[in-house]
This record gives sequence, C-alpha cells and structure tokens, in this order.
Amino acid sequence: MKHVVGIGTDLEPVDSFRKKPFEKNPRFYARIFSPGEIKYCLKFKDPYPRFAARFCAKEAMVKAVDEIRKSYITEFEVEKTPSGRPTIVARKKSRSLASFFLNYCCKLSISHTDHMALAFVVVTEKHRT
Repeated sequence: MKHVVGIGTDLEPVDSFRKKPFEKNPRFYARIFSPGEIKYCLKFKDPYPRFAARFCAKEAMVKAVDEIRKSYITEFEVEKTPSGRPTIVARKKSRSLASFFLNYCCKLSISHTDHMALAFVVVTEKHRT
C-alpha cells in the first residue's frame, strides 16, 4: 500500500480570471502558467474555466506538500495523459522538484463549471522495487 504524503484542494471562482482577460494581462498569466497550459486554455472559446481549474491544481499541490512552496508554482504544470486524465509534471529541472517527482506520485482531479473550478491532489510515495 502506498503511503499518502499529503492532500490538497482548492476552489476558485472563474470570474477571478475573467476579470483579467488574457489579451490585456499576458504577463499575469505567464507568471502562473506554462506556455503549454496557456496554449491549451486559449484554444477554447471560453478559456477562463480552464485557467481557473489549472490554478486550483497548482494551489492544491502547494497545499498537499510542505516542500512545494508557492515560488515553485511555475515549475510544475498540468498536462493531460494520453488517456485524457490530468496530471501534474515538473516543468523545469530544479533540483528540489526533480527529486520530488522521482520519489512521489501526484494524483490530480480537476473540475469546473462556468462559474467555479475545483482541484484535488493526493501525493503518495512511489513504490521502490
């Protein structure tokens, strides 16, 4: 059985992102999201529920693991696996995050409506064989 290291959740109103349109605030988005996350969200007619959901995932990750500080929020990102399931991966090869992702597995669930976004993260130790 895998040992649970931490859990985290976050809930955000989508309007907090709608009030900062990407076209007028690209630097704001670049401080929070990776180029891949921005590209993914902007391909939708209404990108803001997806921006809010990814922000929730980042906040939930920070809450789940003491070692992950807010300063690392741009060093990991939400990606989709080939099956379409969201996952959290290291974006930059910082020593602490590289080590973290070698030793721990992050399970992510995200959801959104037009008004609210939610994410839940469970971090477990990886099995060593």
